[in-house]
Amino acid sequence: GQISPGQEIEYYSIWYLPVIHTMVSIPNFRKPEAIAKALNLELTDVEKALKSLQVTGLVEKTNQGWTNTARCIHLKSDSPLNIAFHNNTRQMAARDIQKNEPGQSIHYSAIHSLSEQDFDRLKEMMIELIEKSRAVVADSKEETAIVFGLDFFRC
Repeated sequence: GQISPGQEIEYYSIWYLPVIHTMVSIPNFRKPEAIAKALNLELTDVEKALKSLQVTGLVEKTNQGWTNTARCIHLKSDSPLNIAFHNNTRQMAARDIQKNEPGQSIHYSAIHSLSEQDFDRLKEMMIELIEKSRAVVADSKEETAIVFGLDFFRC
């Protein structure tokens, strides 16, 4: 089942709600204290987020700590909430860049001029990468949480 429109708005309006929702699938992040430390958040904010996610039915508390449920959430491509989600992930990338931990992340930015044919070729390559990455993630064991953002557009 889907969550309510109001719950969906809340979920995508705060950057760490989807992150915490994902992180609790990882055994090392079943406790609020571990999540707060990893995300550099106040414990009270993590606890409030977990309770909000519990109300939506996206997470549940077990004897081992918090975990996500079988319920999932995915925005349709025409949802106005996509703007908030993309902005939040870009802000997360900016925070990661500021950590300045060489070799830990990949951040690449460039501005090029190229032919229309090569524009189309690069776009197809990126779509293929996205499709392949989704297939890898679908079958992957939960050990770490990541953000995968890709921007490719005309200036």
